[in-house]
Amino acid sequence: MGHLTDFNVVLHADGYSGYKKLYGNDVIKIKPSALADDALPRIGELHEIEARVKGMPPDARQRQRQEHARPQVEALHRWIKDTLPKIRQKQTLAGARPIS
Repeated sequence: MGHLTDFNVVLHADGYSGYKKLYGNDVIKIKPSALADDALPRIGELHEIEARVKGMPPDARQRQRQEHARPQVEALHRWIKDTLPKIRQKQTLAGARPIS
């Protein structure tokens, strides 16, 4: 493994729990960002809703998502649309566009 000593990358992964051994619990600690400080709690709220509905029958999950997740997703979408124009255009993130 010595040949990887100077290897430096950014690890990007979904929420699969098996990856926690690789990147820990908090990406913000790797590279602090005010934008991430604002976005991650919003996304975390959606993960909490999913954790609560896990194992429920499909119709109950759908009702819970409509009641609880839908307003969160709509608020996140508005936040993204409001935030993207404020990001410096030289940043890679500035090229991201929300789905309409």
